[in-house]
Amino acid sequence: MSLCDQETEVFSSEDVEVTARLDITELRKDMEAKNGSFALVSRDGQTVFQLTDGINTLGRLKRANSVVIKDKFCSALHAELQIGEDGITITDMGSTNGTFVNGTKITPIMPHSLQLGDEITVGRSHFRFEVILDE
Repeated sequence: MSLCDQETEVFSSEDVEVTARLDITELRKDMEAKNGSFALVSRDGQTVFQLTDGINTLGRLKRANSVVIKDKFCSALHAELQIGEDGITITDMGSTNGTFVNGTKITPIMPHSLQLGDEITVGRSHFRFEVILDE
């Protein structure tokens, strides 16, 4: 079960579009109450990587990453996903093929803010950033 679809409301006007999202503190409280955790979930839902607070490294190299992605187009040390008190970011670590968030390539070595439901692409692997609930 995922909280992603429950976290975002969009309000639009002619000139401005504002997206309101739960702040990280409120989200953490809700997750704790429901025994949830952050995760990367593959498009087909078959692969789920549970994430921890702090830095989660993504890449092909098993001994160097907390999230090991079996994809020859993924770099050995591809990206870092950081879950902190101030929010959640992903940083491309200078990978060969880049890191994409919602189809847009992010700038290497610069943290990029993540929101629930964002799609992350490393190599040819696609994941959705979600909250999963233990049932």
